[in-house]
Amino acid sequence: MAKRVLNLFVLVISDIAVILGCIVIAYIIRKDILPFIYAGFQKKPIPLSAHLNYFYMILIWFFIFIYKGLYSKRFTFWDETRQLIKGTTLSFLLIMSLTFIARKSLQFSRTVIILAWIISIILFPITRYLIKLILWKLNLWKEKVIILGAKIGKIIAKGMKDNCMLGYEIVGFLDDNRKRGEEVEKIKIIGKISELEKWAKKLKVRNFIIAIPELQSEKLVKIIKKCEELGDTIKIIPNDIELITTGMEVENLGETLIFTVRQNLTKPWNVFLKGILDYLLSLIFIILLLPIFILISIAILIDSSGPIIFTQERLGKGGRKFKFYKFRSMHKEADLRLESYLKENLEALKEWDKYQKLKGYDPRVTKVGKFLRKYSLDELPQLFNVLKGDMSLVGPRPYLPREIRKMKGSHSVILRVKPGLTGLWQVRGRNILTFKERLILDEYYVRNWSLWLDIVIFIKTIKILITREGAY
Repeated sequence: MAKRVLNLFVLVISDIAVILGCIVIAYIIRKDILPFIYAGFQKKPIPLSAHLNYFYMILIWFFIFIYKGLYSKRFTFWDETRQLIKGTTLSFLLIMSLTFIARKSLQFSRTVIILAWIISIILFPITRYLIKLILWKLNLWKEKVIILGAKIGKIIAKGMKDNCMLGYEIVGFLDDNRKRGEEVEKIKIIGKISELEKWAKKLKVRNFIIAIPELQSEKLVKIIKKCEELGDTIKIIPNDIELITTGMEVENLGETLIFTVRQNLTKPWNVFLKGILDYLLSLIFIILLLPIFILISIAILIDSSGPIIFTQERLGKGGRKFKFYKFRSMHKEADLRLESYLKENLEALKEWDKYQKLKGYDPRVTKVGKFLRKYSLDELPQLFNVLKGDMSLVGPRPYLPREIRKMKGSHSVILRVKPGLTGLWQVRGRNILTFKERLILDEYYVRNWSLWLDIVIFIKTIKILITREGAY
C-alpha cells in the first residue's frame, strides 16, 4: 500500500512539473524566439506570472487524467501515450473554453496556451516513461503477479516482460500439466493450481492472471473467488489464443453482459479515412525517395541480368489478385535454384515448410538483393501499389495465392481489407514469425484497427528498419 501511495505521489508531482514546465517553455518561445521569426509577435505577451496565477486550472488536468485512468491503470508505453495525448488535448480545450467564458481570455496569451499544449504532447510521454523506468529500477513500480496456466500464460508473460511500464514482475506459473522447476519464457513453474493460496501468501502476491486452457466454468468460478480472497487484481485470459486476438467490446443488454466482435477496418468511414491518407502519403514518399529509386535501379542492373522490378501475383482485398511490385533481389532462375537447394538440404526444407522463407543462406538472392533485403529497400516499389489502390501503407501481410489453403478460416477476415506495405507482422517479429503467428497478428489488426495503431506501427517500422530486427 505504501508503495502505491508513493508511486501516485511521484506521478502527480512529475505531472505538475511537466505542466508548469510546458507553460514556462511556451512563454519563453513566445517572448524570446517568435518575435525574431514573425513580426506579428513583436508585442510583448502579458507577464508569465499572469499565466501561473490561475494555478487552480491545473486541477482540470488531474480530473481528466483520473478519468482516463492515468493514475489507477497500468498501460504499455504506446497506450499510455495515446491516453496522455487525449487527456492533455481535452484539458487544453477546457482551459481555453473556461478562460473565454470567464472573460479572462485577455489575461492569457493564446499562443502560449497552444504552444504549451504542443510541448506537453511531447514531454508527458517522455517524462512518464523515465519516471516509471526509475521507479521500476528502484523496485517501487513492480507489482508481483502469478500466472495460472503456462500454455497461454507464456504469451502474456512475454508481453509483460517486453513492457516494463506495465510494472508487473511475474514470480512464477502455476500449472497442473508442467513439472515444478520447468522454465517457460525463463520463468519457473512453481507449483500446481491447487497450491495458489500457499504461493500467494509465501511470495506476498496480490495480483493474478488466470490463463487456463479448457477450464470448466465451475472450476473457473472457484479459482476466481479464491483469487478475490487473496488479492487485489484479477485478470482472466480466454483459453483460445485466437479468441485473445479477436478484440471484443463488452456491452450491457438489460441485465446481461454481451460481447461484440469488432471489425474496425471494414467500417466505411474508417476505410475512407485510411484510403485518403494512403494516397497522399504514398505520393509524398515517392517524390521524396525518387533519387534512391534511381540509385537502386542502377545497382541492380550492374549486379545481375534481369529486370529492375520484380512482379508477382498477390492476394488483395476480397481475394482479388494484383501485381505486387518489388525491386528484384533474386536471380532470374530463382525457382530452379531453390528447388535444387531444398532437395539437397533437408533442414532447409523443414525451415521452408514452417516459415515459407529461408533464414540463412538463400541461393536465389543476389549480392545487391541481400543488401536491399537487409534494409527492406526492396519493398519500396510497393508505394506504387499503394498509390494504385491495391495496397495500404499499413495492413495485413500480402499473401501469395498458393498460401490461401494454409490460411484456412483466417482468409475470410484478412482478405476483407487491403494488404499493407508494413503491419503488425513486420514489427512483432517479421521473418522469425511462423505462418500461423502472422495470421493471428493480421486478424488482430483488422478487428482492432485505429488511426493510432497505424501511427504506432509506422513508428515501430522505422525502428525495425534501423535495427534490422528479424531481417534476412
